[in-house]
Amino acid sequence: MQVILDGQDIVLREMEIIDHHLHNYEHWYGAGTTEDSFTGFTIISGNGIYGAEVEIFSSAFTMGANDKSFDFHHILPLTATAASLYYIRIIWGTGTVGDAETAGQFTSVPINSIGAGAFAEVVPYDVINTRLNFGDTVWMKCKNITNLAELVILVGVHTYPYAGV
Repeated sequence: MQVILDGQDIVLREMEIIDHHLHNYEHWYGAGTTEDSFTGFTIISGNGIYGAEVEIFSSAFTMGANDKSFDFHHILPLTATAASLYYIRIIWGTGTVGDAETAGQFTSVPINSIGAGAFAEVVPYDVINTRLNFGDTVWMKCKNITNLAELVILVGVHTYPYAGV
C-alpha cells in the first residue's frame, strides 16, 4: 500500500510543478540582465558554426527571496542581420561553458529570419529546458550559415519556489 501512496505523492508533486509553470509570472530580460529592458542580448554566429558565447545570467543572478530555480520560457527575437535560419543554444552550468556543453547541459531553439532587420511579426519562441538553480551560469551562442550574423533577443523567465533538477 505504501508504494501506491508514494506514487500518488510523486504524481501530485509533478502536477503542482506543471500547474505552477502554466500559472506563473514571466519576467523579461535584455542586455545587462535588466528586467523589462529595451536593449536585447546580441548573439553573433560563426561561419556555419556556433559563435562565441554570451553570458546571459551570471552565477550571482537572483530574483525574489523565495525563488530557488528558474527556466527560460520564451525567446523574443528583435533584429537579425541575416535572412536565414539561426540556431540558438542555451547552455547552463556551474563550471565553464565548455564543461557544460560536454556534459550535455544545453538546449537549442531554431529561429528563422525572413529578412535582415526587424522581425515583421514579433512572436516569442517557446523554449523547452530543465529548471535551473540560481547559482548556475547561463550562456547563449548562435549558429548561422553567414559568418558574424547577429541576432538580438530578449529572454522570458519563469521562477519557482523549489530547486531545479
